[in-house]
Amino acid sequence: MNPAWKKLWPECVAGRDFEGFEEPPVVPVIVSLGKSMGLEVSGEDVEELVEDHKNELTTEKLQHLHKMQQEEVAEEIASEEEKGTSENISSAEIKELCFLWSKIQAIVEKWHPNKAVVNRSINMFNDNVIDHFRKIQKSRQHQTILERWFSKESQSSEPQPSASGLSVTTMKRQRQQTAKAQLPDVIMEGDSPSKQ
Repeated sequence: MNPAWKKLWPECVAGRDFEGFEEPPVVPVIVSLGKSMGLEVSGEDVEELVEDHKNELTTEKLQHLHKMQQEEVAEEIASEEEKGTSENISSAEIKELCFLWSKIQAIVEKWHPNKAVVNRSINMFNDNVIDHFRKIQKSRQHQTILERWFSKESQSSEPQPSASGLSVTTMKRQRQQTAKAQLPDVIMEGDSPSKQ
């Protein structure tokens, strides 16, 4: 509206004076919103974030951020490749690998003259290589145990316990015994129910 009125009546349109213009207080609003959501937010942290966003990034910072993003993408790709390769190796191969590694480890520890170098190398190889395969084997064992437990439960032919803790067959027997006890005493041995 101001540009249209400025052409018709320039005196009625006030000029824009940005020198006396103050930004609304953003920090207290953000802090109160955070606290209303149950977050621990301090004014200093919010001010620091606001100041960081006001500053322009230098070329070095941009390059560093780009490098970090590339490293994250590379890590994701590597982890996906590890998952793919871990699914291909069999449990028997992992057991054989661990067995052979323990044999090699024992021989090297026994015959190498520098025990410190041997221990450091073995620990590094354990942490960086063998631990990966041990984790795969452990997850497979855990999964197998769960599968066996669920399959036994679904395949069991034993009567399932009721809410009272008694099996269904036990409850049927109890009902039959109760029904027999409630029959009239008039029926004698040898008398059949059809005679009455």
